[in-house]
Amino acid sequence: MKKVLITLDTPTGKGGLESAVARIAKMMMEHNNYKVEVFMLDESREEQDYNWLSEIDFATSHFAFSNHKIRRLHHAWNLAKNIRHYKPDIILTLNTVSCLISRLAIRFSRVKTPLISWIHLPPKPRYRPYYLMHADGHLAISSEIKKQLVELGAKPDAVSVVFNPVKPQSTFVERPVHTTKFLYIGRINFELQKRIKDLLTACSLLSGHWSLDIIGDGQDRGQCENYAQSLGIDNNIHWHGWQASPWEYVENNIHSASCLVQSSDYEGFPLILLEALSRGIFCIASDCISGPGEIINDGVNGFLFPPRQTEKLAGKMQSIINGHALPPHTEIKNSVSQFYNDNFISGFNAELMKWIK
Repeated sequence: MKKVLITLDTPTGKGGLESAVARIAKMMMEHNNYKVEVFMLDESREEQDYNWLSEIDFATSHFAFSNHKIRRLHHAWNLAKNIRHYKPDIILTLNTVSCLISRLAIRFSRVKTPLISWIHLPPKPRYRPYYLMHADGHLAISSEIKKQLVELGAKPDAVSVVFNPVKPQSTFVERPVHTTKFLYIGRINFELQKRIKDLLTACSLLSGHWSLDIIGDGQDRGQCENYAQSLGIDNNIHWHGWQASPWEYVENNIHSASCLVQSSDYEGFPLILLEALSRGIFCIASDCISGPGEIINDGVNGFLFPPRQTEKLAGKMQSIINGHALPPHTEIKNSVSQFYNDNFISGFNAELMKWIK
């Protein structure tokens, strides 16, 4: 049995990164007979949500020193102890700082194991992206991420593109008949990554019968609600808050959707688009760096629009309201078959085995 150790900065517990890592770790244990553990570097003094790791063994190195250099050495020493005990065959690291600390920990532990970066967002805007060059190789979840890694100094043949997977669905989400129901699922950012401001601005330009269901939460929710009210569209928008199982919530409470909309400034490889398409839902997404352009075939299973161009987004949404003929659910589901679990796991395993001796 091969052992995999995943290292990362402690996330919030409610994002796409956590969902992807947890699902892939479970797939590795179920289908490839790997043993997988997660080691988190806790940089926060706040209480964390570890529910996403309910079926995975994990350990945490907690915040201990205010000086960041001493704190990193503290994390590296704790991780080195874990490496000596666990003796992983490979380490996958998900962040820039965790890559640096993982390299230090490998040196401290004196256990020879390959270190592979597996970053889930475009690396160039991240904090000190050159830390990723401490890895022996790289898994990129989109072609754009590979491009940026190579520009940072990685050898092209040391970077493999392995898209994140999605579970195929046997059912689909119904479409409403007499109205248009838009759907957003994700973090609530006003002007940061998700740019809900752009989505709301576009909605203010719409005419006809429409509504927008928003599933998710974040510190900007109040600002977004106030902005919707200032635009005079608050009666069209339903805020459902964060849901642990958003698609189950859609099925039981919202019941139908015409289209899922995403207005992000940047992504890695947005799982929510894959999840929607696997349920037969047409999608509108910004053609941002990176991911949507590799998932959506413009005009076939969704529409793409230039990031931050709210009038273009409104035009795509208005076309749905005006009765643009949407493809059959089955056609939309089949458009992402290359990302389904069975196709993913064999390729992912092959990439890991290139580094495991």
